[in-house]
Amino acid sequence: MKNVVGLFVAIILLGWIISYWEVIICVALIAALIWGMYALGVPWWRKRQARSVDRRNGETARRSALAARAQIQHEQYLVGDDRGLYGDYRPVDL
Repeated sequence: MKNVVGLFVAIILLGWIISYWEVIICVALIAALIWGMYALGVPWWRKRQARSVDRRNGETARRSALAARAQIQHEQYLVGDDRGLYGDYRPVDL
């Protein structure tokens, strides 16, 4: 009896696959496309975010160095040192 039920289900399933093969292929292609976008998109997005963080950290370091140099030049200017006014590029004596 189990063999007859199994055979009946297999015939019904085969008939359904033959009738709706276009729909099955479309669904499989859409699923493969979504999976591919996820499999390729997630690593790309993580790398992009890491580059963004690195760029932000580099910009923060550059601004910190600029602020530190400005503070040193300000202190030099307050004590009357010409390097505080002109920085590393003093004018040529004429």
